Amino acid sequence: MVAYLQLADAVPFVAKDTLIVDKVEQGDFHRKVRGTGVFAPREVTWVTSEVDGIVEKVFVKPGNTIEPGEPLLQLFNRQLLQKVEEASLELNVTKDELTVLRGKLTSERLNQESALAQAKTAYLSNKLQMDSEAELAKINIIPRVVFERTQLKVKQDKFVVKLEETKLAKLQDSFDAQIRAQEAKVALLDNVLTARQKDVNSLLIVADRKGVVQELTALKGQNLLMGSDVARIVNMQDLIVEIQVPEALGRELQIGQQAKVDTRSEWLSGKVIRVDPKVTNGTIQVDIAMTEPLPAGVRPDLSVDAEIAVETLQNVLFVKKPAATAPGSSGFVFKLNKNGHRAARTQVQFGKASSSAIQVLEGLQPGDQIILTDMAQWFDNIELKLTE
Repeated sequence: MVAYLQLADAVPFVAKDTLIVDKVEQGDFHRKVRGTGVFAPREVTWVTSEVDGIVEKVFVKPGNTIEPGEPLLQLFNRQLLQKVEEASLELNVTKDELTVLRGKLTSERLNQESALAQAKTAYLSNKLQMDSEAELAKINIIPRVVFERTQLKVKQDKFVVKLEETKLAKLQDSFDAQIRAQEAKVALLDNVLTARQKDVNSLLIVADRKGVVQELTALKGQNLLMGSDVARIVNMQDLIVEIQVPEALGRELQIGQQAKVDTRSEWLSGKVIRVDPKVTNGTIQVDIAMTEPLPAGVRPDLSVDAEIAVETLQNVLFVKKPAATAPGSSGFVFKLNKNGHRAARTQVQFGKASSSAIQVLEGLQPGDQIILTDMAQWFDNIELKLTE
């Protein structure tokens, strides 16, 4: 609270030790935007459960470093195990049926091949007899009718051979179709077994990448549903800084601008890699990537301050930002006289701003001292007297 004493001459007295005063400077004005935030992993992976199950074992704790394929949780689901047994049994039965079918069809094919061979033998035998009777019939050793009867039998045998060949071909097509159908059934059941075995394998939840377990949300005995988050894994070697800056100062931020991050123990160099396009609660989130190795002890959620270099205005007037002052605005401040005992109300035109300072365009000179404390309640007064 600003302490004051109202005297008879109507010029208020204000205790100087309750005021914040700063001097106007001339030179290069390094505009910087400041914000507060935390270290955060650039890459965050949530491991989820791919199946329903009860947590049977927990292999890790938050803070553990893990490798790809390393187990996190073991789930139990009796139904999934039973489905694998059922699928395996059905597949084996179907494979046995395929084996029996192949044997049956092979036997039928052999019988048909045997019938075809017999027909061919009869045909060839009668054809030989016909050829020999043809010579004898020419010289009338055998009656012509005997020869013609043999010719007729050869024609019949030839027809039987073609008929048996057709039967064998159609039988083979039928066999192939039956085998393909049974093999397709086996393949389908094999896929079913593979899918169910995959579900059982998913009961062991493993890490899919290297990192540190930052959060573990599953407890032993907990009933998890498919899609439930169980662990948050972060890459500790690739941390960025997420800060919030005031909306008014965030409009000039751009990707690539240089930044400094205060970890409370040392300053680190970085650069802006993302500026959130939306405003939330009057602030804009800015992401900063480090351009130098991170020191030991830096971890996610570590609080930091950061400042981003926006631009440098050469040879200008600037001063620490008075209360309730906006960039590009015109307003009143109280300027101290040379001995610092009085302060006169002065109109000032301000220019561009930084987080803690602002450019002075008109109304002040280098070396002028002004009051930074909120003096709105005194703006009806042209002058103030300052007491020690």
